[in-house]
Amino acid sequence: MTSDKERKSVLSCSEAITVVRHSSYDEHIGQVRQWYEEEHQNWFAVDGQASKWKLWNTVLDLAKDSVDKIQNYLNSNIAGTKHSATNTAVINN
Repeated sequence: MTSDKERKSVLSCSEAITVVRHSSYDEHIGQVRQWYEEEHQNWFAVDGQASKWKLWNTVLDLAKDSVDKIQNYLNSNIAGTKHSATNTAVINN
């Protein structure tokens, strides 16, 4: 039977786990950010300290803007006109 002390050491909210997660985040976030910026052009920094509603509205606006850009790009291709694919996460081949 495991003791409370042993059980606490493996909890996902424990200080040790938090330190490991944070150090892993710090180690890899630069590469992840670069990949999203280059491949998908949809990396956005948002204020995680804001209220949940401000955060929700900010992310919703960013998502709507992204979808609008993609729709405009696709509609212009259907119409046969040139439209930039910049910042649409659409990759031209």
